[in-house]
Amino acid sequence: MLPARPQVETRSLPLFGQSIALTLTSAEAQGQLFAIGDARLPPALAAPEQHEAVLQAFEDALLRNLNAKLVRRAPVLWHGTPAPEAGREIEVLGQTADGERRALARLLIRKDRFYELIVIGGAKSPPADVIETFFDGFRLAP
Repeated sequence: MLPARPQVETRSLPLFGQSIALTLTSAEAQGQLFAIGDARLPPALAAPEQHEAVLQAFEDALLRNLNAKLVRRAPVLWHGTPAPEAGREIEVLGQTADGERRALARLLIRKDRFYELIVIGGAKSPPADVIETFFDGFRLAP
């Protein structure tokens, strides 16, 4: 559930020597960017023993892209239970030409899919209930 008319962009990202197509659907509302990223992982990276390395690579990329530092990392609770297969929730704080930026993200892997749900805003993030509504509005297909 996005708060405004979405924009869709697909980027090719290098991941462990392979190219991954990440489709990012995003919308901006009241100075906050809400986005959902989705990528199909190649079989070698979709294997359960690779999940933590893949999550870490996407976390590192987010930190680089926002010129940010990690503030908090926690396991993802998905509707009150642990994430489907692999996941983490992170909060980062960065500095851009426009000033301080805060991002909250959920990174998830289910089967051969990687998902990224992210809210990026100024130093003050949206109220917790707005973020939870956005995060909880995302449903994974069985």
